[in-house]
Amino acid sequence: MLFKKSVYLSNNKLLIMHFAIAGNIGAGKTSLTELLSEHYGWEANYEDVIDNPYLDDFYTHMERWSFNLQVYFLNSRFRQLLAAKGK
Repeated sequence: MLFKKSVYLSNNKLLIMHFAIAGNIGAGKTSLTELLSEHYGWEANYEDVIDNPYLDDFYTHMERWSFNLQVYFLNSRFRQLLAAKGK
């Protein structure tokens, strides 16, 4: 999960902060993200689980697909950071 928060400093420069929440599958990252996003008014970005081509395979055979799944999540997070930086 990734948060983006923009703040203007006293010298009128824009400071963009990114906060990431990491953890094991089923640890509650989405729930925590929803609570923090709602409470602080932050923009939340979530891990791609709908279009993830490895998630079903991972749950079927974890030892075989865990590396592929983690690389997919890493690439997805990298693309989220690039998109957030461009906003």
